[in-house]
Amino acid sequence: MIFESEPTQYPYELVPASNFSADELAEIYNAGRVDYIVPMPMNAKRMQNYVRTYDINLDASMIIYGPDHQPAGLGMLGIRDDRGWVTRLGIIPEKRKAGMGMCMMQGLINAAREHHARLIQLEVIDGNAHTAMIAADAVLLASGTAALEAMLAKRPMVVAYRISALTYRLVMGLGMMHSNHYSLPNVLANEPVVPELMQGECTAENLADALERWLSDAEACETLERRFLRIHERLRGGGSAAAAQAVSELLGTRPA
Repeated sequence: MIFESEPTQYPYELVPASNFSADELAEIYNAGRVDYIVPMPMNAKRMQNYVRTYDINLDASMIIYGPDHQPAGLGMLGIRDDRGWVTRLGIIPEKRKAGMGMCMMQGLINAAREHHARLIQLEVIDGNAHTAMIAADAVLLASGTAALEAMLAKRPMVVAYRISALTYRLVMGLGMMHSNHYSLPNVLANEPVVPELMQGECTAENLADALERWLSDAEACETLERRFLRIHERLRGGGSAAAAQAVSELLGTRPA
């Protein structure tokens, strides 16, 4: 990933992880994952083994401090030759939605460049999407049932979808869309509560801008979470029939 613009300035302090003991690093790591379904806890010995096995550069890895001057999260950087990767990135739950994750990512990317990394990779949880979704500050996903899952997890999201131009013209020209909204959260709310970026609007710049809103506006995220909770309660009252009805309206069919 190449950043053409100047990095955003954040009011946080980034401290090299090499300033901390293995016990302290494990404690900060665990604090950032207390709300995970599968938190994968660390202790000092496991932390030391992880650092050694995965070539973690503790001088390039970092702890972020919030305005209260207390550790708020951990981000690690592994380096092998000219390849770097971000791993074990986590922010303590009550300190999220304030731009700390983005700040730490910028710091890790800059550290990788200083160590002459030509490729920077971000570690992604594979095969455990639900855990990753719950842990995320914001979710970028394709229109479909994943949007419903993210809504039930109360996560801010941006919904994107792009199909072939011919298919899109056929769908729109034949009136096959029976809703003004594409994503299930918006269909269920009957208004645009999350961004939908379709076809020509589905660009890297638009996606980044939409995600940045959730990452930088804690009040908007809290408002969305309350709205999701009301929808969730309504679905629980009507069970699966309510969700099936929403999907059927979107597709222009009748639920079985």
